Amino acid sequence: MDSEPQFKVERYADVIAEAIPLLSYHWEEIAMFKDKIKLCPAFDKYEEIDKAGGLHIITARVGGRLIGYHVAFVTPHPHYKNNLMSLTDIFFILPEHRKGLLGFRFFQFIEHEMRKLGVTKMMAGTKLNRDLGILFERLGWEPTDRMYSKYIGS
Repeated sequence: MDSEPQFKVERYADVIAEAIPLLSYHWEEIAMFKDKIKLCPAFDKYEEIDKAGGLHIITARVGGRLIGYHVAFVTPHPHYKNNLMSLTDIFFILPEHRKGLLGFRFFQFIEHEMRKLGVTKMMAGTKLNRDLGILFERLGWEPTDRMYSKYIGS
C-alpha cells in the first residue's frame, strides 16, 4: 500500500460517482440470487435521504483513492423515538486492502463518528457466506438477530 489508510465522513454527492465501481464489485462478491436480481440502486432515494440528513457515509482512502465505504441510515428508531440509531446499509473494503487491522480500525472510526452524532445504538448485518461476526464481536458488538431470505419471484 502506498500510504496509510485515511477514514473520512463524506457527503453522498461528493462520493457516489467514485463509489459506483466499488458497488458493482461489492455486489458481485456478496449478492445472492444474482441471476434473478440485478444490481440497480435507487440513487434518487439515497440522495433524498442524504438531503434530509438521514444518510451517513464514511469512506476509507489510500493516497486519496477510494478503497472502501460504510453507508448507514441514521434516524430515531420507530419503536424508540428518543434514541438515535444507526442501521448499516452496506460496508465494503477492496480485497487487496483487507489485511491486518484495517477493518477493525475502520469500524472504530465509524463508532466514534456515530457517537459524535448522538447515536445510541448501531446495527449491522453480516452475510453468512462472508461472515464477519468475529470482527463485530471483537469490537464489543453482540449478535441479536438472524435474518432469512427466499427468492419468491417467477
